[in-house]
Amino acid sequence: MLRRGSRTRREETIQSYERRKQAEKKPRNEQLPAHLPRYEVKLPVPADLQVCPTHGEREVFGFDWQETLEIVPPKLVVRRTGIPKLACPKDPECGVVEADRPVGLVEGNRYDTSVAAEVIVAKHGYHCERSPPPSPCGSRWRGASR
Repeated sequence: MLRRGSRTRREETIQSYERRKQAEKKPRNEQLPAHLPRYEVKLPVPADLQVCPTHGEREVFGFDWQETLEIVPPKLVVRRTGIPKLACPKDPECGVVEADRPVGLVEGNRYDTSVAAEVIVAKHGYHCERSPPPSPCGSRWRGASR
């Protein structure tokens, strides 16, 4: 008979266990579709990043491009944001500086807030009982007395 709070344990010995390796992840294609129209926005460089404290003015030597999908009714467009990279031309030891990246809803700023708004409206807005019907003549709301 077992006393309250005490338990018996049974130990088993098993043969070796070999763990399966996980399949390697395929690289993701991070580019937005090439057929969508694009426009470019180049970010301004803050004044404190334009000057190297040791050697003077820094020069822009390129851009990191970040693509963000936007919805401009009734079409999709891609905003390419150029983030300037600056370096001191007199001494490479000073390193490279970059302007702050814009903050978005999703890490990487891949989708604009217009995309989130469209998703929310598509999911909830068009199904609401009290929303007005899509009518160009301005008819009354559903359920309202005539």
